[in-house]
Amino acid sequence: MKNLKDFSFEINPKIEFVLTDIDDTLTTEGQLGAAAYSALWQLHNKGLKIIPITGRPAGWCELIARMWPVAGIVGENGGFYFQYSDKKMQRWFASDTADLQKNRTKLDLIQTEVLKTIPHAAVASDSVTRGNRLLYIWIWLPTTIFGAMLATPADVLSMHLALAFALPC
Repeated sequence: MKNLKDFSFEINPKIEFVLTDIDDTLTTEGQLGAAAYSALWQLHNKGLKIIPITGRPAGWCELIARMWPVAGIVGENGGFYFQYSDKKMQRWFASDTADLQKNRTKLDLIQTEVLKTIPHAAVASDSVTRGNRLLYIWIWLPTTIFGAMLATPADVLSMHLALAFALPC
């Protein structure tokens, strides 16, 4: 595999799409640099359809679909595909609306239990824009306080393993 900066812009006419990750592939330390953004535009201007595939949530993906020179974006690890064209956002989900709502209810139950059971657990700041997944951050403390055993994330999540496996990938 070649580094994007070494990619020849004499494009093979058989190549139509460029599929790419975002984090630490297009970005460096969380930032999309000018060189990477310029390279995306160069590929786009040569007629290639760029499709990032990422674990990022719907809110991020909507922005990327609107603002980057991409043909679309797959987000939340395959949970959906967004495409922005003709000033309209098109959204396709891996699950139908009823399943998405059912899964959201399950995720809300898991979230409530995790936040109630694990001291200092917090939902990641971008979780409000996640449709299919929850992301947590934990401030790790010793496993005991005053001799009382604390639940670990694994303990709480294992209680919900069957529930979590019922969700789409």
